[in-house]
Amino acid sequence: MSVLVVGEAAVGIALFGGLGAFWFSGIRGVTRHERSVLKEHTHAAHAHLAAVEAAEDDPIFSPEAIERSVREAVELADDIWQGEPIEIPERPDEGLIRAWARLWQSRLGGGLEAVAHPRSIC
Repeated sequence: MSVLVVGEAAVGIALFGGLGAFWFSGIRGVTRHERSVLKEHTHAAHAHLAAVEAAEDDPIFSPEAIERSVREAVELADDIWQGEPIEIPERPDEGLIRAWARLWQSRLGGGLEAVAHPRSIC
Protein backbone atom coordinates (compact mmCIF):
# COMPACT_ATOMS: atom_id res chain seq x y z
CA MET A 1 0.00 0.00 0.00
CA SER A 2 2.82 2.43 0.78
CA VAL A 3 4.39 1.76 -2.65
CA LEU A 4 1.15 2.86 -4.32
CA VAL A 5 1.04 6.08 -2.29
CA VAL A 6 4.67 6.84 -3.07
CA GLY A 7 4.03 6.16 -6.78
CA GLU A 8 1.01 8.48 -6.82
CA ALA A 9 3.00 11.15 -5.01
CA ALA A 10 5.83 10.83 -7.54
CA VAL A 11 3.37 11.19 -10.42
CA GLY A 12 1.81 14.23 -8.73
CA ILE A 13 5.19 15.83 -8.14
CA ALA A 14 6.29 15.13 -11.72
CA LEU A 15 3.04 16.57 -13.10
CA PHE A 16 3.25 19.62 -10.86
CA GLY A 17 6.94 20.10 -11.75
CA GLY A 18 6.20 19.77 -15.47
CA LEU A 19 3.39 22.32 -15.30
CA GLY A 20 5.60 24.63 -13.26
CA ALA A 21 8.43 24.37 -15.78
CA PHE A 22 6.00 25.04 -18.65
CA TRP A 23 4.60 28.10 -16.84
CA PHE A 24 8.10 29.33 -15.98
CA SER A 25 9.29 29.01 -19.60
CA GLY A 26 6.24 31.00 -20.76
CA ILE A 27 6.92 33.77 -18.24
CA ARG A 28 10.58 33.74 -19.25
CA GLY A 29 9.66 34.17 -22.94
CA VAL A 30 7.33 37.08 -22.16
CA THR A 31 9.99 38.72 -20.01
CA ARG A 32 12.58 38.30 -22.75
CA HIS A 33 10.22 39.88 -25.29
CA GLU A 34 9.41 42.79 -22.98
CA ARG A 35 13.11 43.39 -22.39
CA SER A 36 13.86 43.42 -26.13
CA VAL A 37 11.01 45.89 -26.77
CA LEU A 38 12.32 48.15 -24.00
CA LYS A 39 15.84 47.94 -25.44
CA GLU A 40 14.49 48.76 -28.92
CA HIS A 41 12.68 51.84 -27.62
CA THR A 42 15.74 52.96 -25.70
CA HIS A 43 17.95 52.68 -28.79
CA ALA A 44 15.35 54.50 -30.89
CA ALA A 45 15.16 57.32 -28.36
CA HIS A 46 18.96 57.67 -28.33
CA ALA A 47 19.08 57.66 -32.15
CA HIS A 48 16.31 60.28 -32.29
CA LEU A 49 18.11 62.56 -29.85
CA ALA A 50 21.39 62.10 -31.75
CA ALA A 51 19.60 63.06 -34.99
CA VAL A 52 18.11 66.16 -33.35
CA GLU A 53 21.56 67.18 -32.13
CA ALA A 54 23.18 66.50 -35.53
CA ALA A 55 20.43 68.50 -37.27
CA GLU A 56 21.59 71.60 -35.41
CA ASP A 57 24.75 71.51 -37.56
CA ASP A 58 23.20 70.16 -40.79
CA PRO A 59 19.44 69.84 -41.44
CA ILE A 60 19.98 66.76 -43.60
CA PHE A 61 20.39 64.79 -40.36
CA SER A 62 17.00 65.78 -38.93
CA PRO A 63 14.81 62.88 -37.76
CA GLU A 64 12.26 63.72 -40.45
CA ALA A 65 14.90 63.62 -43.21
CA ILE A 66 16.24 60.30 -41.93
CA GLU A 67 12.74 58.80 -41.73
CA ARG A 68 12.00 60.01 -45.28
CA SER A 69 15.25 58.45 -46.53
CA VAL A 70 14.46 55.11 -44.85
CA ARG A 71 10.93 55.15 -46.27
CA GLU A 72 12.33 55.78 -49.78
CA ALA A 73 14.88 52.98 -49.36
CA VAL A 74 12.16 50.51 -48.37
CA GLU A 75 9.98 51.60 -51.30
CA LEU A 76 12.92 51.15 -53.70
CA ALA A 77 13.69 47.72 -52.24
CA ASP A 78 10.00 46.83 -52.58
CA ASP A 79 10.11 47.74 -56.29
CA ILE A 80 13.21 45.57 -56.72
CA TRP A 81 11.50 42.67 -54.86
CA GLN A 82 8.56 42.96 -57.25
CA GLY A 83 11.00 42.56 -60.14
CA GLU A 84 10.23 45.95 -61.61
CA PRO A 85 13.08 47.46 -63.65
CA ILE A 86 13.76 50.71 -61.85
CA GLU A 87 16.25 53.48 -62.00
CA ILE A 88 17.38 54.48 -58.56
CA PRO A 89 17.95 58.22 -58.31
CA GLU A 90 21.31 59.55 -57.18
CA ARG A 91 21.69 57.97 -53.77
CA PRO A 92 24.91 57.10 -52.00
CA ASP A 93 23.28 53.91 -50.72
CA GLU A 94 22.04 52.61 -54.10
CA GLY A 95 24.32 49.56 -54.05
CA LEU A 96 23.32 48.76 -50.48
CA ILE A 97 19.60 48.95 -51.30
CA ARG A 98 20.00 46.70 -54.33
CA ALA A 99 22.12 44.19 -52.38
CA TRP A 100 19.64 44.17 -49.49
CA ALA A 101 16.70 43.60 -51.81
CA ARG A 102 18.49 40.82 -53.74
CA LEU A 103 19.56 39.12 -50.50
CA TRP A 104 16.02 38.96 -49.13
CA GLN A 105 14.61 37.97 -52.50
CA SER A 106 17.06 35.06 -52.73
CA ARG A 107 16.34 33.98 -49.15
CA LEU A 108 12.56 34.32 -49.23
CA GLY A 109 11.79 33.97 -52.93
CA GLY A 110 10.10 36.33 -55.33
CA GLY A 111 6.85 38.14 -54.79
CA LEU A 112 7.86 39.93 -51.62
CA GLU A 113 5.87 43.03 -50.83
CA ALA A 114 6.25 45.71 -48.18
CA VAL A 115 2.85 45.83 -46.50
CA ALA A 116 3.41 48.99 -44.47
CA HIS A 117 5.74 51.94 -44.22
CA PRO A 118 8.47 51.92 -41.59
CA ARG A 119 7.24 53.58 -38.43
CA SER A 120 9.00 55.67 -35.88
CA ILE A 121 8.86 54.42 -32.30
CA CYS A 122 9.82 57.73 -30.77
